[in-house]
Amino acid sequence: MRILVFGDSIVYGMWDVEGGGWVARIKRHYDELQLRDLGAAIPEVYNLGVSGGTAAPHIAERIGSEILYRSRQQQVVAVVAVGLNDSMWDHGLRVGYEARIFPKDLQDIVNAIREYTDKILFVGLTACDESKTKPVSWGDYVFTNESILEYENMLSDFCTQQNIPLVRLFNHFRDKPELLVDGLHPNETGHELISNLVKSELEKLLG
Repeated sequence: MRILVFGDSIVYGMWDVEGGGWVARIKRHYDELQLRDLGAAIPEVYNLGVSGGTAAPHIAERIGSEILYRSRQQQVVAVVAVGLNDSMWDHGLRVGYEARIFPKDLQDIVNAIREYTDKILFVGLTACDESKTKPVSWGDYVFTNESILEYENMLSDFCTQQNIPLVRLFNHFRDKPELLVDGLHPNETGHELISNLVKSELEKLLG
């Protein structure tokens, strides 16, 4: 079995210089289990996060082909962490354009995944420290908790309608600036927190 994790710079593991990010932590967990029993059927974890990734076009357009090339003779679990960059404001305009488009983008992602597997897990959005994200230090990009929570709630509603499990993160990071290196990306403690939350849901999904 292969666990394919799609998302943005937080999935990629940005700024977790020691641990490599929450996906890398989950990968190490399964790698350690495999080393204890080389004959056991232990999942392989693939980090397919891309910095700046949004629901569309970034994830929606590549997810089918990414799964295709990694699913041959392998059962696949798709983990998708999306929405934070969609919620961002860029020079006064929302990157995700109109919020009402977001559920359609999510549906496109799920439709592509279901061509290969029904095992899907979504990961929600982390809150931000607005004292550092209005704008962020790397450009004229603005993140607000109001906008992030709007997208988190849309994602939650979508997952409920689709009967897809969701790991909600927002409240775990809200009002906890000590977990955010630059106001947006988690530090090592934040990545460890996400790793534990996602791993718990993954184990339920894997049965």
